[in-house]
Formats: sequence, structure tokens, C-alpha cells
Amino acid sequence: MMKKKLLILILCTISMSLSAQVSDLRLGIGGIYTYYSGNISDDQFGTKILGEINVAKELGISVGYSFNSPNKITQRANGNTYMGVLNFESINLNFLFYLNKQKVDSDFSIYVPIGMSHIWGKQEYTVIRSDGSIFKTETSVEDNAFNLGFGIHKRISYLIFFSELAIGIPINRDNSRDVTILGPVSNFNELPFYTSLVVGVKVPIVKSFRKSY
Repeated sequence: MMKKKLLILILCTISMSLSAQVSDLRLGIGGIYTYYSGNISDDQFGTKILGEINVAKELGISVGYSFNSPNKITQRANGNTYMGVLNFESINLNFLFYLNKQKVDSDFSIYVPIGMSHIWGKQEYTVIRSDGSIFKTETSVEDNAFNLGFGIHKRISYLIFFSELAIGIPINRDNSRDVTILGPVSNFNELPFYTSLVVGVKVPIVKSFRKSY
């Protein structure tokens, strides 16, 4: 499953680069913070990599892959110890609408990213019972989400620094898989609303990337 999703991301990025001039293509990387609300209520830190092109003066397309560092959770109740690991990954496609009638080769630009994400996550628990026996269980969720956000670009010499704040709204919760976990652990049966913040840098493929449409 993971290899298939990464292959889709790579094919989308290649398609983007072939459909645009080389000077339009940018690659980026950044740190991402995501807060999942609801029954998960968890902070996740990770990394996002992306490919991006401009298809018009005020419109860009971005394809990205995000992965979080697994969060380790330890809880104790009724003499039992619950040790869990929770992590998420996602692939997203966003349209970037520039608000100030400029594009990324301006020294400063503001844009609104709107798009979709495919997200999958897994929660693994090892339960050490009071009698010393060990029980392992796993719950997974897979869902699609609608993204809406606000972003800025700041160009300094050859590099393009960016920051992007977004909210995610799940749209297909029927794809979730519910597996009951023993103990004082919230059910992990659907993707909740979430917010994310990405801060990073983008690099044009060639140095001379200014272009008029």
C-alpha cells in the first residue's frame, strides 16, 4: 500500500514537470505540525516534501507527501500498562491561488491553497497485564479530506521560504476501520478535523526562474 501511494506521488510530480517549462518546477521540504482533534486529540510533528509548478500568473499546483514522527503513548490503569505508537502519513494535491496578482517569483506573495488529501494512520498498542501476560492490538484509519488554508512566500536570493496554515475536513469516513482497543484508550475509528502548519523552503530547478505569462 505504501509503495503504491509513493508511486502515485512520483508519477504526479513527473507529470507536473513534463507539462510545464523547467523554470516553473520547484522542489521543497519543510517541517510540519498537525493537531488532530476529537477522539484522537494528539499533536504530531513531521516532515513534508513537495513538488510545485505555476500554470498561470496567479495559479499554481502543488503535490506533497507528509509523514509524522510516531508518538509514543504510555498509560496505566487497573494494574495494566498500555504502550502505544500513533502515526499518520498523507498525500495531497493543492491548487494555489495567489491573492496579490503575483506569483512565486515575486519577492513576497500571498496565496490560498485549496485541495484534497488522502490520509492513513495506525495506532499500535502493547498491553502488559498485571499477571505479566502481553497482548498486542492495532487500529488503523484511512480517509480523504478537503484542505483550505493560507500561505506566504518570501524569496531571498535563490531560495523561496514559505509558511502554510491549513485546516482539514474529513469527507469519507466510511473508509475507516474500527478495531476495539482494550483499556483506557480512545477509539481510533475515524479521522477527525485537523489543523496543520508547514514551514520550509522551496528551490527552483534552475537559478534563472523568472518568467512572464
